[in-house]
Amino acid sequence: MKIMIVEDHIDIRRLLKTILSVGHKNSLEFIDCESGEEAIEQYATQRPDLVLMDIELGKMNGFEAATFILNTDKEANVLFVSSHDSPSIRKKASELPVRGFISKDDLSQVHQYIIT
Repeated sequence: MKIMIVEDHIDIRRLLKTILSVGHKNSLEFIDCESGEEAIEQYATQRPDLVLMDIELGKMNGFEAATFILNTDKEANVLFVSSHDSPSIRKKASELPVRGFISKDDLSQVHQYIIT
């Protein structure tokens, strides 16, 4: 399974890789992206099975990047992973055809989205 992690903080990317690798060490391939723009570029060439998308990314936020990716590939599997866990953020995430939303406060939930 190929997983793209779109996160501007390297420590969070490392943490997600560590969490996801438990029980899946040899079956996961990771693609790191620091920005929404990089995610769009890499998605086109890499076609990951799952995109873990932060929301706060800088110039292009995760909502914008996810919308672009979903408009180019209706089968894209995007999961928002954010520390901004408010009702308004969750509502905005639910308005997009994404797999879901998990809070960085409970990253263990990410395992339920891994299908090998």
